[in-house]
Amino acid sequence: GSNESFGRFNITGASFREEWNAPMRSVKDINQILDIAEKNNQPQYKALGLICKVYVLSLMTDAYGDIPYNEAGKGDVSGLEFPHYQEQKEVYRLMLADLETANQLLKSLKADATISDDILFNGDAVKWRKYANSLKLRMAIRIRFANPTLAKQMGEEAVSHLLGVITGNADNASYYYEKANPLYIMWDTYGDTRVCADILTYMEGYKDPRESKFFQKVTDSDWGVTYAGMRSGIKITNQADARKYSSPVASKSDRLMWLSAAEVGFLKAEGALAGWTMGGTAKELYEQAVKLSFEQWGAGNVDSYLEDAESVQANYTNPSSITAGAACNSVSTITIKWDDTASVERNLERIITQKWIALWPLGQEAWSEIRRTGYPKVFDLVETPKYPVQIPNRLPFSYNEYTTNKSNVESAVSLLGGADTFATKLWWQKK
Repeated sequence: GSNESFGRFNITGASFREEWNAPMRSVKDINQILDIAEKNNQPQYKALGLICKVYVLSLMTDAYGDIPYNEAGKGDVSGLEFPHYQEQKEVYRLMLADLETANQLLKSLKADATISDDILFNGDAVKWRKYANSLKLRMAIRIRFANPTLAKQMGEEAVSHLLGVITGNADNASYYYEKANPLYIMWDTYGDTRVCADILTYMEGYKDPRESKFFQKVTDSDWGVTYAGMRSGIKITNQADARKYSSPVASKSDRLMWLSAAEVGFLKAEGALAGWTMGGTAKELYEQAVKLSFEQWGAGNVDSYLEDAESVQANYTNPSSITAGAACNSVSTITIKWDDTASVERNLERIITQKWIALWPLGQEAWSEIRRTGYPKVFDLVETPKYPVQIPNRLPFSYNEYTTNKSNVESAVSLLGGADTFATKLWWQKK
């Protein structure tokens, strides 16, 4: 409605129809692939289908909490028009099991088995297995405060696997969208996406060489700055002025990253910090991850960047006198250079802050990390949100679910541990 605001969490499930429906349509397509693969005895396509199903539904459960998993996307199957929801902890167990099944299927492929029309890894089964292991590690770290024992087991299994996880940018999982890169559509076609002050102030403070790879320059030369970001939770009163702020660098034909070697490096660094066996020390893995990110973006001077023990997040200044968002002081003092004498908590903030930067432009993964760890520290919202949270913990279920699957969605809400709002925490938010 006209009084709704994404930035202040004043949104109902009516605004989230497509955020729910589009992934579920994808799962329906994936289910058809799984059915055909089963009928034609093609284990390679069953494996790929399972991995893609896990990827899509991991995004769904991390956004909403409890979701349909076993019955997701099966509305055309008799008796499953109204899918039952499963608790998030059960969804995670099922996803991890499906990744293991997929890996075993790919391992046992016959020599003459081929994978055609593969737009992710061009038919390379080894890369698919590394991707599956990397998803497993991502999920292990995601649940490490909720189920430390299972998380450690799954994380160590992923890294110690014969093929291991993604370790180089040549194996990154990225996708080409035929219509256009979604980020390009948001900043260019819709014209309503601009850079946030939080990431800009970290990168400005760190004098980060990746800044020009991430952000476009402002379009108002009178502002006297190269890049400018908006604070969250502002009320836009002048669209023309708001569009002068930095846009993301994203062209129509750019591939969108799903999972990168840099992210995997930070996952391993955090695992090592937690005492997991990750194939290196937290310091070694942290530095490798930063180097992988710089390599991914074609940025230089990574060695001097990693030696910087002084630079911290910059204060925020707003170059516009029209668009709201008052100047404010930085909220973090975390530095870049690894410090073995620092506390585990301090080094966790260091890892996650750099990981959060390196995840750009994967907004959902960055959102999941800040909900899971509390890092990086970010500015308060400019205007008071509807719910007393600095960061939304989840999305409310789609309005369509209340009209077409009422009893099941209401049962799911009863298991959430709170109301169907932005404020209720997910199962894995235990820190």
